[in-house]
Amino acid sequence: MSPEIEYPVAITAFWAIEVVYQESFAHCLEEGNSIPQELQETCERWGNAGFGAYCRLLRDIVDRCLQKASPEVVSKAEVLFLSVVEHEVEFWNMSVGEASM
Repeated sequence: MSPEIEYPVAITAFWAIEVVYQESFAHCLEEGNSIPQELQETCERWGNAGFGAYCRLLRDIVDRCLQKASPEVVSKAEVLFLSVVEHEVEFWNMSVGEASM
């Protein structure tokens, strides 16, 4: 990221990345889901309740930052958030063999 990126924009992107991992791996741990043995440790690391609490803390920081931010900064954060989500969707689709967006 460029040094010109405002903190609310950067923390929004960081939160988006972290929460995608947390929610994705937490889903793996839900009852009834079969986890390959080689992914068990990864799912437990990124899908655990402690990491979920950390992601909620990041979300709270993002919310507070964006409440104080100018409309221009909020708009930049929204654009970057959507970009992160698009890239995450592409990544996860790749991992299951689906075509790129």
